[in-house]
Amino acid sequence: MFWETELDHGIIFLKTADAPLPYSDATGRPRIKFNAVRQSSEGLYCVCGDGCERMQVLLLGGASSEDPLDLVIPFAVQSQGRLNAVTRFLSQQRGRAIADSRITPQRRHRLQNLLRTYDARTCGASHREIAAVLFGKHRVSGPDWHESSLRYATLRLVQNGLALVRGGYRDILGHRGKV
Repeated sequence: MFWETELDHGIIFLKTADAPLPYSDATGRPRIKFNAVRQSSEGLYCVCGDGCERMQVLLLGGASSEDPLDLVIPFAVQSQGRLNAVTRFLSQQRGRAIADSRITPQRRHRLQNLLRTYDARTCGASHREIAAVLFGKHRVSGPDWHESSLRYATLRLVQNGLALVRGGYRDILGHRGKV
C-alpha cells in the first residue's frame, strides 16, 4: 500500500543525479533493491526492505534504480519528518535498522485502546463497561463513577477513537501526529 506523499512524511524522495558533486564519490553509490513498485503521475513508488524495516521511496522524474540517485528533501513543514526518514533509510542501506520514531510503544498502545473503545461502542457497550475492560472492574464499580476521572478518560478515548476512524488515522503517518 502506498500513501500520499503529503500524508506520509516517511516517504523518501530520490531523483536522478544531475552531476556529481565535487565532494561525492560516484563510484561508492549503493545499488538500492526495490521490492514493490507502482507507477503514478508523481513518479515510481517503490518499497525497500521488508517487515518492520519497510520504507517507501518515490523515484521522481523518470529516475530508475539503475541511475545514480540523489536524495531530495523538500523544504516544508514536514522536513523534520523527512530528515528522520532519510536517517532511517541510510541506516537501512548500511544494514543497521533504526526504529521509526513516529509511533512509540506508548502511542501504539493508545491507538490500540482507541480502536478497542470504538469497536466496543459500535457493538453497544456502555462507557462503564469499556472502562471496566480498560482499567479494571474494581476501579469503576463504585457509586462515584459519574465523577470519576476514569469516566472522563473513557469518554475521551471513545471520542478520539471515533475521530481516528473518521479520517484521523491519516495523522498517524505524519511525524508526531495528533493522535
